Amino acid sequence: MEDANTFLGVKRSTIMLIGLIVAICAPALTMIVTVIGLFNMMNSSINRLDNNITALRSEMKSEIAELRSEVKSEIAELRSEVKADIAALRAEVKTDIDSLSADVVDLKLDTGQIKVRTEEIERRLPDIESMDGRLDDLEREQAQIKERIEAFAAE
Repeated sequence: MEDANTFLGVKRSTIMLIGLIVAICAPALTMIVTVIGLFNMMNSSINRLDNNITALRSEMKSEIAELRSEVKSEIAELRSEVKADIAALRAEVKTDIDSLSADVVDLKLDTGQIKVRTEEIERRLPDIESMDGRLDDLEREQAQIKERIEAFAAE
């Protein structure tokens, strides 16, 4: 039979010592297990958050790429419109410049003709001045003739 100081083949003092150790360590072990469980829950929450952030980043990258392509196409469209507008303005300016150049040439021709006419008039001036003198002489002679006719009529 078994000895009274043993229980399942273990001495009673050893069992009491194990019980004492378990009684002292059990609350600490419970706390450790609880803390480890909390850390595990936090880690899983962090992992889910990281997965959500990664998914959002990939979604954001795709949206940014889409927006960039839209902006590039709109910029290219605006550039082509601006180039067309600039070409139209250049054509208008060129036609305006051509018409102004023609007007300037016409004005130069008119000015040249005016200068030629002025020179002709200046060349004729001595003749005209002598004509003025002759006309004055004729007017005087007419006045004298008129006076003589009046004198003859009065006699």
